[in-house]
Amino acid sequence: MNTKSYGLMAVLLIVVGYGSYRAGYSKAINKDARDYATEYGNDWKSDPTAKHSAAYSIGYSRGNATAWAETHNKDVVVCGDHLAQLAVEAGNVKVAGKWLAEGFFAPEQLQAAEDQLKGKH
Repeated sequence: MNTKSYGLMAVLLIVVGYGSYRAGYSKAINKDARDYATEYGNDWKSDPTAKHSAAYSIGYSRGNATAWAETHNKDVVVCGDHLAQLAVEAGNVKVAGKWLAEGFFAPEQLQAAEDQLKGKH
């Protein structure tokens, strides 16, 4: 083989190699796009019957749990405030002490109820 044929063969190999590379790259990009659409395509829908991604489901569950915890905590604090107010208004030190010892309300809540009854707001 002469030098021209080696050069032609090298150019041909480069062209075929580049063409194969581009074809493989294009297939990979299309496959990634299809996989992404399959995994995350329904995440924007609020339909509960739609199949959502794992990331969406985890985020939804965490948000739901956090909201429940915050609401529950607020309810416990409000309930403690009301119990402390009832204990102060009743004037029964034994009941107030028992509820305080059992953790139905915090000492700060009892103090706030006493201050409120005295008109200190």
